[in-house]
Amino acid sequence: MKIERYCGGPVFRGSQRKAKYTPSKNPMYRHNAFIEALPPAMETTEVMERIVRSPAYDKSERLLSDTDRLEAVQRIASFVDPMPIHLELYRRFSRLIRNGYLARNPIKAERICSLARLLVSAANVAWENAASSLLERILPADREVVIAALAQLCLQKQPITCEYRLGS
Repeated sequence: MKIERYCGGPVFRGSQRKAKYTPSKNPMYRHNAFIEALPPAMETTEVMERIVRSPAYDKSERLLSDTDRLEAVQRIASFVDPMPIHLELYRRFSRLIRNGYLARNPIKAERICSLARLLVSAANVAWENAASSLLERILPADREVVIAALAQLCLQKQPITCEYRLGS
C-alpha cells in the first residue's frame, strides 16, 4: 500500500482495478454504477462450492507414527460443511451491500435523461451560434447561396463546393 501526502494528511492508495460493469437483471438496481460494478450474485450451488472445505486425506497416513497422526488430525479444523445458515448469510450480505448502494447512485436514470437533453440542446445552441456567426461574416448577397449549399450538404453525402465572399 502506498501512502501519499495530500493537503498535509496521509492518503492511502491501495491497488486499483478497472471496473467491469454488468447490467443488472433486477430493475431496482439498473443504471446504478456502484451496483453494476459488483460481481453478479452467485447461485446456490456456486456459493456452496466456494464455502466447502475438505482437508486432504490419504489412507497411508494410518501407518504413520502416533505423533505424525496427531499432526494430521489437526487438519480437521479446516473442514467446513456448508449449512443453510451459510447460504442465508451470503444472501443477506449480498442484498445489504446492493441495497446500501441504492441511495448512493451517482447518476440516477432521471438525471441521465435530463443530462442527455441538456447536452443535445447545448450542442444545438452551439451549432446555431456558430452558424449565425458564420452567416454574419458572409456578405448579405451570398447568404442565400450558403444556406442552400448547407441544406444540400445535409441531404447528400458527397462534398459540395460553394463560393461566397466574406465581409470585412
